[in-house]
Amino acid sequence: MRIVEIGCGTGQATVSLAEWGLAVTAVELGAALAARARVRTAGFPLVSVVTSRTSTRSLDRESDASPVVQNHSHLRGE
Repeated sequence: MRIVEIGCGTGQATVSLAEWGLAVTAVELGAALAARARVRTAGFPLVSVVTSRTSTRSLDRESDASPVVQNHSHLRGE
């Protein structure tokens, strides 16, 4: 199963998903954040990080499931 993670940020949750053995397409609009996510997930061959708007329809074709993973810790000042 390939998971599409919308708004992966620096890839913190992406790593958790990858550690569970899941294939992940992590989508991040910000190029700098996506670059950090690529570095963080470099050891996980089933992870791909793309810089894209979440409305990109081509992502739907490569996934079996598309849950949205959100991390709002930055809103709490963590």
